[in-house]
Amino acid sequence: MNSPQPPETDIFHSTPQWHQQVTPNNLDAPPVDSETAAMFRAMLYPVITQSPNWSALADRLKIKGYGLAMRDGRLFLTCQQTGARVCSFRFLGMPLVDLVARIGRPIVRALPGQPGTGDVMDPKPQS
Repeated sequence: MNSPQPPETDIFHSTPQWHQQVTPNNLDAPPVDSETAAMFRAMLYPVITQSPNWSALADRLKIKGYGLAMRDGRLFLTCQQTGARVCSFRFLGMPLVDLVARIGRPIVRALPGQPGTGDVMDPKPQS
């Protein structure tokens, strides 16, 4: 008889459990072990560096289940389902200043009453 196999989990496409654990003392990096951090960076760094513009970056991240948002004046990767911040782009190896130098400034819709916080908008025209 075949014993039931445990379901496969894909840590890169499932919602990371550590995304809610970003603390005010360390907004850039989630509390994860170095191997998890290295795997996460290895998966997302090429997506970030190979995206020619903000639209392409947003589209490629969306495929992987992530979004973009400004939080406390920093660019964050967010969980597409919940909007919770996962980690900063600095944590992924691409600070906002470097990304802006390469692909330009993002369009950010400010959230009322929350300085330095907003949603990164997709500059593609809506049909």
